[in-house]
Amino acid sequence: MRNADISRLPAIWDQGEYSETVCEYLKRAFNMDAPTRGEWGYTTEDAVIFERPSGSLPVDYVAWEWIFVEKRIYSECIVFRPTNDRFSGIEWKLQKQRLLNIADRKIDELTFAIQMLADNDFEELKQDWGKNNCFFGDPQGLEKHMQLRSDLTYCYDSEFFFDVTEVFP
Repeated sequence: MRNADISRLPAIWDQGEYSETVCEYLKRAFNMDAPTRGEWGYTTEDAVIFERPSGSLPVDYVAWEWIFVEKRIYSECIVFRPTNDRFSGIEWKLQKQRLLNIADRKIDELTFAIQMLADNDFEELKQDWGKNNCFFGDPQGLEKHMQLRSDLTYCYDSEFFFDVTEVFP
């Protein structure tokens, strides 16, 4: 496996004629109208803040966290990368989750292991898989294919911080 070089996304995305915040981008790009404000959640200082309007029912912030994680990963690995430097076959797995108490704030910290393939490697492996009938009846070919996939896979760990203070009554 290879280490991926993933840059942090900016809090304000400058589009030339206009700029947009993280929440404005998520709304426009993914039609995601989450009960959040804040930034990308790379640190406790720029955590994604979950809001709970007064008198409303509690927010299912865990579901929103997972949706946000997906959108940030796709934005980092596809949307805001040059066309010839994008990834496919992206998978992520929760490694750790814990609730932090920092200065009267409740911060939900999630750490994910992310794996993916460069677009061209993904297409070549897909063609090889199809051309060889999914290696049915060819265990040595399958083993070689899976080793190649492992060798071509990029990985990185990423932390996500969500301020859930307002969610709790």
